[in-house]
Amino acid sequence: MLPLLILALFGNLLEEVLFRGFLQNYLKQEVGINKSIALSGLIFALGHTFLAITVTNLGFWVIIFTLYEGLVCAYISERYGLAPATISHGLAIFILSAGLI
Repeated sequence: MLPLLILALFGNLLEEVLFRGFLQNYLKQEVGINKSIALSGLIFALGHTFLAITVTNLGFWVIIFTLYEGLVCAYISERYGLAPATISHGLAIFILSAGLI
């Protein structure tokens, strides 16, 4: 399980840097905090459309989950910083991938 945990934590680092570090911070300057959280979460979910329709057989539910996850991570990033958002994202993926839920 340790390799899966490492992959989950570090594999999502790039996503968090892109969506929270760059996109959300840019949007925050343009539209404010609340809209930047909502938009970065929505764009994060839309970015997972390919995953939803090709890689998994869950389809729509992947989009719903990633929207929720994107909104939560965006809030965490805004409130506590990029590192906690990355850890939260990685742990969510680890728990799902390891079948712990």
